[in-house]
Amino acid sequence: MLEALVGDPDGLDAVVDPRDEMLQFSTGATGPTRARFDYFRLGQELVRTVDQIADWAFPGERETVALLEFACGYGRNVRHLVRHFPLHNITVSDIDPEALAFVTDRFGVSGKLSDAEPESLQWAERYDLIIVPSLFSHLPDATFSRWLKTLHGLLTDRGVLAFSVHDEHLVPDADVSDGISFTAFSEALGRLDAEQYGTSYVTEGYVAGQIEAATGQRRYGRIRRGFWDHQDVYLTAGSAQRQPRDFPYEQPVMGHVDAVESADGAVMVSGWARALQPGLTLRVRVGDTVLFETERFEARADVANVRGPEFLESGYAVTLDLPPAASTDPQLLIVDASAGQQATCFYALPLPVVTQSDPPGDPARPTASGLTASLRKLRTAVKKRLRARERLSQGR
Repeated sequence: MLEALVGDPDGLDAVVDPRDEMLQFSTGATGPTRARFDYFRLGQELVRTVDQIADWAFPGERETVALLEFACGYGRNVRHLVRHFPLHNITVSDIDPEALAFVTDRFGVSGKLSDAEPESLQWAERYDLIIVPSLFSHLPDATFSRWLKTLHGLLTDRGVLAFSVHDEHLVPDADVSDGISFTAFSEALGRLDAEQYGTSYVTEGYVAGQIEAATGQRRYGRIRRGFWDHQDVYLTAGSAQRQPRDFPYEQPVMGHVDAVESADGAVMVSGWARALQPGLTLRVRVGDTVLFETERFEARADVANVRGPEFLESGYAVTLDLPPAASTDPQLLIVDASAGQQATCFYALPLPVVTQSDPPGDPARPTASGLTASLRKLRTAVKKRLRARERLSQGR
C-alpha cells in the first residue's frame, strides 16, 4: 500500500501511536482499513504542498532550511517530512507532552512543548519555514490573531509561515457574518479544551484582517485547498522573502473513491477524478494488472455542486472481472490517476478473500450483475458521502 502511495517507501516509518486521534477519528468515520490508508495518504499530500513552498522560497537551499511543524500531534505529517528535509533541521511542537514525546522519540526530530497561551512562547529560536496544518481551522476569534502574531514572529527574515483554515465554502449554511463561525467540537476527542480548540470556518476577508492585526500589513498569499485538497493555506513571509501572493501553486490531480465492493470474482468501483492539466487518465488495477483505464468521465452533478461546474465531467463507475488469483488470495486494489507530471493514488487497499462461486441460481450470493444493481443504490448516497468528507477535516 505504501509503495502504491509514495513510490519508494524506504525510510517511511509506518508505526502509528494508538492514541493518535487523527487515525481514531477517521476510523470512526470510514472503518479501520480505509482510515489507515487515508492517514498515510493525507500526510503524503500535505508534504507535496510543503515541497512546492520550500522549492519556491528556498530554491537550491533545501539542506539549510530550518523547519518547524507547529501542532504536530502524533506525527501524521512528520513521518513524511523526515524523508524530504534534513533530520537535524526539523523541529516539532505540540501542547500535548505525550504526543510530543512520541514524535521526537520515534522520528528523531527536535521538540518544543507548546502552551495554551500564545504569548507564553518566548522562544529564542527562529525558523525559515513554519507549517501549521489545521491549528487555525480549530481556533476561536479570541486567539486567532494572537497565534498568528506569535508564529509569524518566529520567522527568520527570509522565512515563510504556512497555515491552513476551513474556508467558508466548505459549509455554505454557516453563519460567517462576522467572518468566522466557531463550534466547540473537534476530533481531539476530549484531549484539548473544546472552547480553545473546536472547529472554525472563516472568510478570506477575516483572515486578511487577522494577518494585518498580527503583522501590521496585509502581505499574504492564499492557496485554495492547498492541504489535503480540503483546507485553504495562507502564506505570510519575512521581510527578505518574496511576495507570498506570487507563489505559483501547481494543483495536483484531485479525486476520491466513493465505493468499492467485491464479490464472486468481480469488483465495483465508483468515484470521481479531475485535473487542471490536460490528458487525465484514471486506472483501476489489481497489483500490476490494469483492469480499467479511461480518459472519459461521466457527469457528476453532486461533485459539481460542491467543487464547481468545471468538475461536472469527473465521474466513473465500473464493474470489473477480477484476475483469477483474486478468487483465492487477497490482492491490492489500486485506483490512481495521472495528468502530465502529476499523479495521485486515491485508493490502495487489499480486496477481501473471495470464495469460489456457488452453483448458478443461488440467490444467497451476490454476482457481478448484483453488484451492478447495488451500484445504483450506492450512487444515491454519493452526495451524502462527499458532503461528509468535505466536513471531515482529516488534517485535522
